[in-house]
Amino acid sequence: MNAVRSLRPACHRSRTFLWLVLPLIGLCCRLDLAGVSSYVRVLGLRPEAYHRFLHLFHSKGLDLDKLTACWVKLCLTLFKPVCAGSRVVCLADGIKAPKEGKLMPAVKSLFTIFGPDLPWSSR
Repeated sequence: MNAVRSLRPACHRSRTFLWLVLPLIGLCCRLDLAGVSSYVRVLGLRPEAYHRFLHLFHSKGLDLDKLTACWVKLCLTLFKPVCAGSRVVCLADGIKAPKEGKLMPAVKSLFTIFGPDLPWSSR
């Protein structure tokens, strides 16, 4: 819980932060990958909580830019980062995202971060 408290600045209200804690607990405990409904099931919440979870993910009370910054800061604090010179090395997994073309549904994309002073950088 001490680590999770460092994410509090991303939430405008205490109630929003408490709703943010629930999906984090659900991520640790869930057995299936059925999205928000798997969180509701594993946490033993009433079915009405489903819509509250959905609202949290689209709420203006949760600042995603601040949440991302707090998450990165937390990760760099808890784990020893791998560095190449003065740059932190970040690995990313590929994501499947729908594209605009009809013949390209769920084309896999890989996002990479390049630094100007890295020898393998192509940019």
